[in-house]
Parts: sequence; C-alpha cells; structure tokens
Amino acid sequence: MRVPATYNAINLHYDIDACNDCFYGAVAYQHMAHGIGSDLLRDVGFFSGDDNATLDGLARTYIISVVGSPERIAMIRNKVAVTTPMTRITTGLQVIDREPLVFNGSIDLHGEVHAAHDGCMLEFIDQDA
Repeated sequence: MRVPATYNAINLHYDIDACNDCFYGAVAYQHMAHGIGSDLLRDVGFFSGDDNATLDGLARTYIISVVGSPERIAMIRNKVAVTTPMTRITTGLQVIDREPLVFNGSIDLHGEVHAAHDGCMLEFIDQDA
C-alpha cells in the first residue's frame, strides 16, 4: 500500500524480549490498542514488523506504524505514552520507507477492521479497549 504524502505516522518501537511471548507482535498490538484506545483508532492504517537491525541479529525491536491524517496522528501522539514493553516513539513516514514493515490493514471511521490478509495482526486488537 502506498501511503498518501499528506499522511503522517506515529511509530511505536517495542522490545521483543519485554513482550515476553513468542507471539510478540500480538502482544505489541494489544499494548498499542489499550494505550491508544478504540476512540482514536479510527481512520488509520497499520504497518508492522521487525526492524532491519533485528533481522540482521543486532537488535530485538518490533515496530508498529500507525498512519493517518496529521490531525489524527497528533491526537494519538498526545495520548500514547512510552510504557513497557514499548521503548520509544517516533513520528514520520520515513520509518515505513526505511524498515521492512508489512501493511496489515486499516480501521475505518466506523471502527470496522479491514485486514489486509489472513492471520493479520489486526486480529489481536480488542475493539473494546
């Protein structure tokens, strides 16, 4: 999926070991959903995956990039806080270009999940978060 140039992203970096689960991506998505809340997870798309350093054996970091309008991303940024297992937050679309992240789907304005493929990480978002 090509992200419109007018969009922005908030990139949530997770410590794979701190997720303490072999399904660390699912843990990260659950953490993200609870930290942001379903009220703000609307009209956004999701990219995620291990970063290049992790794939090279040099780190243990999983990234979730939430993309949307600059206004939506600003609202999310004002709400989300770095709490374990998250290690840091960055903004900007360059992470999606630089890292091997996979498009997982989106959540529309009505809160409906549109998974990009079977087994999509969006299945792990609790919509009642």
